[in-house]
Amino acid sequence: MITVYTKKSLTLKEFNQHPFLQSLKEQRSAIIAELNRDDSHDWTLDDVTVKCLNVLFIGQTGTGKSTLINRITGGEYMLTDDVRCCTKEMGSVDFKLSSKCSLCFCDMPGIGENSIADAQYYEWYRRMFDMSDCVVYLLRAEKRDYALDLEEFQRLREINNKKLILGLGCVDKLPPLNRSQPFRLSSEQKEVLKQKIDDIRKLFKVNKIFPFSATENYKIDKLTEKICEVLLNNLGISWNEKIIEGKICRDGFLSLGNLFKLKVL
Repeated sequence: MITVYTKKSLTLKEFNQHPFLQSLKEQRSAIIAELNRDDSHDWTLDDVTVKCLNVLFIGQTGTGKSTLINRITGGEYMLTDDVRCCTKEMGSVDFKLSSKCSLCFCDMPGIGENSIADAQYYEWYRRMFDMSDCVVYLLRAEKRDYALDLEEFQRLREINNKKLILGLGCVDKLPPLNRSQPFRLSSEQKEVLKQKIDDIRKLFKVNKIFPFSATENYKIDKLTEKICEVLLNNLGISWNEKIIEGKICRDGFLSLGNLFKLKVL
């Protein structure tokens, strides 16, 4: 049994108003139907069995998984720290699609601290990977050594490549640092990022990488759009990019929820 602690469970009213979820609104009924049809989505949250559509965030410690979830979900639900690792247990932010169906953003402890902890976390990763509908593997842009990430990413890709997304976070930390407000990459940083993405594509043998900065709210919309696409595709629900066209909310990230037609009960 795996225990995931619910950091925040949001009501239908909160869900309905939440900016991130606006682009999934039209497909809410289809998503709930698929969740109810498949027993693999059964999950226990706070001692209650529900159907969960799980988005899993994994990677080395310090890659900003908790910060990204906070940015996407629009609240300070996950504990974050700029200096030390905070996540030592599995936690989630849950949005209720219906009384028994939830969309869950799962925050996993980071690997790379020590071999004893890693052995436990690897086991959690494998088991949670099987129970998730979309898995976002995060790298830090300013790092040079991705050997540990590559090994784990390849293991997961062999299980199911269709649910994996590779995110490149903390692009604001690329040299030379700049303090522009609102944040935008300098021309020098863009060149560094372009080379970094080319190197990672070759190393990880992937076609698409999603660079972003959670702290600076930079290109979160592109990453959330991809999460939305993977969720629907893995449920067998047709994906139409035109649905989300022009639905970027005022603070810059994609509103996942127009795909859901939520009503306050």
